[in-house]
Amino acid sequence: MIEIKAEQYYPAQATLGEGPLWDPRYSAYWWIDIEDNLWVAFWGGWCIAMICPVKSQVLGKVVLPVSNVTACAFGGSDLDQLLITTASIGLDDDARKNQPLAGDSFVADTGTRTAATGIH
Repeated sequence: MIEIKAEQYYPAQATLGEGPLWDPRYSAYWWIDIEDNLWVAFWGGWCIAMICPVKSQVLGKVVLPVSNVTACAFGGSDLDQLLITTASIGLDDDARKNQPLAGDSFVADTGTRTAATGIH
């Protein structure tokens, strides 16, 4: 189980207060959309999760065909495409065979966008 801890969120600066928001063993990067939801990449979790920081609740997921999801960021001309990177490192031969797209990048249409140009 991955524990998400609620922290003070500062919308004007698009930043979080002191302390961890998630276990860093599972994710290194996150992004905030225009509705102030966090988009978090989960290493070993097969997904990007959209999390409401106020309710500490997962509102949705972008499920991927690979386990090691490394990062996400909004991009595109309207900042409405979620750009996702993954890794194949740490996968044994069977996992690599079952995850031929591990290490590839993906683009997801999420129905939202970000106003930020870089927050982490």
